[in-house]
Amino acid sequence: MPVRFLRAAALAATLLFPAVASADVAAMVPGALAQAGRPGDGGGAATRAAIVEAYRARRNRPLWADGTRATALRAALRNAASDGLDARRYLAAVDRHWDGRSDAARAMLDVALTGALAAYAHDLWYGRPEAKVVDESLTKRHERLELARFLAAAADADAARLARLIDALRPPHPQYAKLRAALARLDAAGAAGEAAIAEGPILRPGMRDVRVAGVRERIEAEGEWSEAEEVAFAAPSYSEGGDWARYDEGLTRAVKRFQRRLALLDDGLVGGRTLWALNMDDRERRRLVVENMEKLRWLPRRLEADHIVVNMAGFDLTVVKGGKTYTTMKVVVGRPFRQTPIMRSDITDLVLNPYWNAPEKLAREDLFPKLRTHPGYFAEKGYRVLAGWSQSAPEVPLSLVDPVRLTSPMGPIRVRQEPGPKNALGRIKFNMQNAHAIYLHDTPDRHLFDRSARSFSSGCIRLEQPVQLAELLLADQPGWPPERLAAAIETGETRTVPLRKRWPVYLVYQTAWVDERGELVVRDDVYGLRAGTADRAPQKEG
Repeated sequence: MPVRFLRAAALAATLLFPAVASADVAAMVPGALAQAGRPGDGGGAATRAAIVEAYRARRNRPLWADGTRATALRAALRNAASDGLDARRYLAAVDRHWDGRSDAARAMLDVALTGALAAYAHDLWYGRPEAKVVDESLTKRHERLELARFLAAAADADAARLARLIDALRPPHPQYAKLRAALARLDAAGAAGEAAIAEGPILRPGMRDVRVAGVRERIEAEGEWSEAEEVAFAAPSYSEGGDWARYDEGLTRAVKRFQRRLALLDDGLVGGRTLWALNMDDRERRRLVVENMEKLRWLPRRLEADHIVVNMAGFDLTVVKGGKTYTTMKVVVGRPFRQTPIMRSDITDLVLNPYWNAPEKLAREDLFPKLRTHPGYFAEKGYRVLAGWSQSAPEVPLSLVDPVRLTSPMGPIRVRQEPGPKNALGRIKFNMQNAHAIYLHDTPDRHLFDRSARSFSSGCIRLEQPVQLAELLLADQPGWPPERLAAAIETGETRTVPLRKRWPVYLVYQTAWVDERGELVVRDDVYGLRAGTADRAPQKEG
């Protein structure tokens, strides 16, 4: 930057902010605080109290009387975009008062700068989680930001130190820094849009449609062709009867590979979510990166050295031991209309050969309706209808049950499945303490782990390798070597094993992350939780 420009900027800052703030400006600060109201909704009353405390500690003297620091702060607020935050939200009041010259205007600007920094700090530290999306079991564990202390330190900082103070507010999770770097790359590239494949009927193998040529081009750009397929199918030869508009066998195979890579339903149909994925451009990637940086801000800043993370959007579970990834496995999560919640809980005990008491809603909507077409369904699957919840509850004949009210002449009923190979919980249940009755468990439906998209449960999490996880949780528990665990399961008897060490489990919903190769990975928003689409109906095909 030319020296003459720096001198001009310094002169402008000096003219706007005299070196010594007048006592009259300090006298105007209380009024400015009263007029400012809530600071951009960032933290509400607690944030406002911190702002008032920052001024009280200085006897209402302006925090940004030095024009150089005020200019540096304004630049830092503009840089909020590098964290995927909307800088306009912080700068609106600042820009409105920036050119004011009177003592009252300077007081309003000073308070606007402080409020903007406070809102920015709050959003960087805590994020802005929606209560209807994120359970408080996750957010209530967030380390508290000492905002008044931060504001005081920032007011005394030069530009370099201010940048360091703001950087310390960012989530310390490695994935956040990687996504932020990915965002910088997308912004540097311009995040331009691309011509989209047009909406229309679902494209099915064998059909002809002018949009198939666009699908073929996108699949080629994504590198889904094998070398042989690229010769045979990427660009059909008209001289040999090739047809750009025909959805042929080779393109079907390539589309299925593309669907599996993005954890989409690998049915070869192009419509709905597959069309969205094929049409993904840098603008959409940027939106996903920003959205997932925000989700990382919801997490506690310090995760335990030993913990478990289930990513519902990725359909996987990761065990972290000693701060390092120990193992990963596939999972089946809740359906779009029975979503697994974003939350935190602790595994408290294991139940070997568990009974399964069907939730009332599931019994009413899923189990009893099956009896209309399959009268022997309960007997085949090991379900019994019991009167009440006592251990000695008598069995109720199906003929006496009201399947809508879930009652009988003997009172309220419950549906219980006996332990065994057909039990919905499999051989092991991992109990967790939470208000949603969510837990991890085995499953007899092993074929579902072969699917790329695995949202088939009623909310609880089915594990690909439950025995491996049980062995890990019991590894430091005397008297429970793998051999004893296997023998206890083999008996078929129900047994509860309390854990001496509770393992924290974080249920998250990350639809974008950067992998170990530095590549941006994206996943479908199967729950429709992206902004403005929470009510989107799930796409069943394509």
